[in-house]
Amino acid sequence: LQLSEALVGAVIKRQGELGRLLVLLEQAEQHEGAAVTESLAALQLSVSQFTLASLDACQWMLAISRDVQGGSHG
Repeated sequence: LQLSEALVGAVIKRQGELGRLLVLLEQAEQHEGAAVTESLAALQLSVSQFTLASLDACQWMLAISRDVQGGSHG
């Protein structure tokens, strides 16, 4: 599996914009309100934008799960 340097840096070292987004998601999952507020400001995201993106990601994950359970391969 070939992954871009940006993706590897984001996942392993939390680097770049993707890395900062992952940190934000982790903060939200851990209910770190003050840290979430700081990260949202640094990323120039509103709470509404973050919430909608999180919901979209959950819907995508559920769709993938349904495809896997149903035996669909794309």
